[in-house]
Amino acid sequence: MKKYILFVIITSITLVSCKKDESDLYTQAASDAALAEQLTIDVLREILSKGPDYVAEKAYSGADGLIVTSDPLIESDVFPKEITFNYGTGITGPLGTTRKGNLVFTIPSGTVRTIDIGVSFDGFSINGSEILGSITYNYSAEQNGYNGDYGADGISIINNNGTMRISGEFSFERTSTSGTLDSADDEYNYTCNNSGTDFKRTGFTYSTQNSHLIDLTCPDYITSGSSFVTPNGKGNQTLDFGSGTCDANATLKASSGETKNISF
Repeated sequence: MKKYILFVIITSITLVSCKKDESDLYTQAASDAALAEQLTIDVLREILSKGPDYVAEKAYSGADGLIVTSDPLIESDVFPKEITFNYGTGITGPLGTTRKGNLVFTIPSGTVRTIDIGVSFDGFSINGSEILGSITYNYSAEQNGYNGDYGADGISIINNNGTMRISGEFSFERTSTSGTLDSADDEYNYTCNNSGTDFKRTGFTYSTQNSHLIDLTCPDYITSGSSFVTPNGKGNQTLDFGSGTCDANATLKASSGETKNISF
């Protein structure tokens, strides 16, 4: 009888525990997918904010310590050119972002804003997150923006949490130039259809529900919109970035209605 009672107690605890695990939201995949999105945006912003003037002026005139080189030389008429932004051991730039290493991109002609851009990385990191792999931003005149992808093998992101991977496609549609020629204050609608493995080695899918508004003057970039996040073995979740506030806060909601506030 005692053994039976003990069995019932253990079984009840196990069932309650399993039920709790099923109802708990899994936040890692959502925050990691948003991080990958932020880094994808930052790479494009950095190229568009510095690249056009460098190509047009045949030199980099910034006083921030960044070293910019080109192969073939920027003065030559030979294309394609491979341009390298060398941040050395660390440069903190606009919006408080610190970059290290080399950001390398290839352009097929003598402009930057309206062409396809192929990007690779050599020890390159953003705010402590290193990126490995390559990203392609294909210019679309129709949407005055870019359709892009992470290459056949995706990209890896490495930081103190470990290593995550993401692959798939994304799209930027420019919605505002803020009335200036400076690409660094533009706004975009962003959509994506991605899959990956988060820092805890859990696979996930990440696809846009409502276009994300990207404000390049906001340090956190993603100011509104929502996505579906589905970690392997767990239910579908909705990641809501809010309605336009510049912050790194979002709300994660399970199909059961349970919600959690997260930072990304």
